[in-house]
Amino acid sequence: MLEVLIAPIAVALLAFGPVLWRVWRDRREQAALIVRANVHRAILDALGGESYLSVAVDSPGPWRPGRVVLSAPAGWDWLIDEAASAALAWVPDNYELVVKPSGSAMVRQPHGVTSVAA
Repeated sequence: MLEVLIAPIAVALLAFGPVLWRVWRDRREQAALIVRANVHRAILDALGGESYLSVAVDSPGPWRPGRVVLSAPAGWDWLIDEAASAALAWVPDNYELVVKPSGSAMVRQPHGVTSVAA
């Protein structure tokens, strides 16, 4: 009796498993897009309009929190300082706010290469 049920259940899992996984993943990504829209709107309000500040959102996984990443080009780090508190107000509990430095002070040279000023 059990052998008769195993084959249809296995076929159903193979057929509907990927569809259910994609639906679950799409809902997570949709929620992340809503978080991104809310954070972006808060940043626009805090800075008074569009800016060079970038907002990227990764949806949460089963064993990791979601991530909201704020970054600005070199020399525009003050934008992050002004907008971080407004962005933090819209970051949900299961997300973390990451501030990505511009990297203007970090210039890496290959080992053994010296820079020559002209």
